Amino acid sequence: MTGLLSLCGRNLVHVMLLLWLCAGAVSQEPTPTPIGPDAPLASPTASPGPGPFGPRRVQWLRLNTVALFSVAGTERMTARERVRQVQERMREALERNNNEVPPLRVDEIMGSTVVLAGDQILITVLKEDLQDFDVGKLEPAERHRLERELAERWREALQHELERSAVMQTPSYRWFALSVVGIILVLTLVLHRLIRYFTRKPLWSVKFLLWTLSLLVCLRLFPQTQLLAEKLYEGVLWPFILLLMVVIGTGAAVSLAEIVLHRYFLALQRAQQPLHLSRLGQRMSTLDQACRFTAKVLLFLAGGLIYFTLLQIDLRPILAGAGLVGVALGFATQDLLKDVVAGINILLEDSFGVGDVIEWGPLTGTVEAFSMRSTRVRTVDGRLVTIPNSELRVVQNHSNRWSRVDFQVEVAYRTELDRALAVLREEATKLSEEWPDRILEPPVVLGVDKLGSSGVVLRLLVQTRPLSQWEVRRELNRRVKNRFDREEIEIPFPQQKVWLESQAAPKDPANQAAHE
Repeated sequence: MTGLLSLCGRNLVHVMLLLWLCAGAVSQEPTPTPIGPDAPLASPTASPGPGPFGPRRVQWLRLNTVALFSVAGTERMTARERVRQVQERMREALERNNNEVPPLRVDEIMGSTVVLAGDQILITVLKEDLQDFDVGKLEPAERHRLERELAERWREALQHELERSAVMQTPSYRWFALSVVGIILVLTLVLHRLIRYFTRKPLWSVKFLLWTLSLLVCLRLFPQTQLLAEKLYEGVLWPFILLLMVVIGTGAAVSLAEIVLHRYFLALQRAQQPLHLSRLGQRMSTLDQACRFTAKVLLFLAGGLIYFTLLQIDLRPILAGAGLVGVALGFATQDLLKDVVAGINILLEDSFGVGDVIEWGPLTGTVEAFSMRSTRVRTVDGRLVTIPNSELRVVQNHSNRWSRVDFQVEVAYRTELDRALAVLREEATKLSEEWPDRILEPPVVLGVDKLGSSGVVLRLLVQTRPLSQWEVRRELNRRVKNRFDREEIEIPFPQQKVWLESQAAPKDPANQAAHE
């Protein structure tokens, strides 16, 4: 699937053109031909539509070459089963006449209009085949006339198809078909090489489609492999073409939705507030990523439903069992559901957004990406940490709307405190005047905050823009240190005094007597 999405993004125009040509050649399904005196015959170049899975109400009949006409299903027999029955009877008619074309005629047997090959019934006209008329309201004579007219058209189409099938049994046609197979294989190999040479990429989807189409055409050239060709088309080629078309369409829809959502949120940001470090910009960026992820999931789910619908897979039994499946999936994916619910709460409560600096346990970093499933945080040393949203229970946001510098400096006990506080206030005020784009409000000097073991702690608060608090703190540290040095205000540091005491050793009485 990743390869298909990559193919859709890089070679969308070329693949869509190729799929359009292939689908137009092998999968076009014409509308049923109306019945009436002036209605034209069904086009001999029409080809049958898909229907590889499940019964259909209408199925197109084909023996060896092209689609002939459509037949309807009944309560006792589906349209597919009727087509299979007619195909088997036509092949039996050819084998019974040694590949000679038997004459076909229209007759009535037990009140039913039938097409006969000799004495063998090929097909019977049923009331379900008269799709454009309310058969119950028709007079018997009118209904008989319509059935007879439809049977004549069927007879003519079947007669031509039997003649073509008889030609395909001749040795000259076999040699012709073998030569065509050789040409097709050579052309396919050349196209395979050209795709590899010009794109310089594998493009396995295009190559698979190319070789499957070539194989299908080769198998359809021989009557003996017609059934295999039909199974290849219905079971492999048509589902694959549908898959490519759905993936391309879904990929295009996802790209368009992402572009529209991104431009919408960008325009909303510009209309409301400047983008530089604004809370609105961060929140819009987070909502942008979350909405794009949600749109991508929903569009791919819709693409899957469209794919199964086009394959005519009945989803009602699947949806009926969705309750039990949902319970099983709930137990299996409960951690995922917790993460998604936590992601929704983070969005609704605006706990943090892309660009915020958050602190979670021992981890501190900048939020780089947010989704309903997880949050990615880039730490100061460059590590990218992915955290499930359900784990983010207690988060400290350092950049929500505004930030604050809690500045504390210690001075010696012998310092004149009023002068130190005035110097501190003066430097903070000067910084706020020089940096109005970073400092939101005038600094607030709280005064003497604590009498420490080695000095007196002075405290100052400065309110800043989000993510500017560290820059303001570093500049304030530099200015206060330089000003304190000029004003000879001492910033104390822990000191330790060591007292060394020496005591004379006691004299030995014996030695003292000897000396004396």
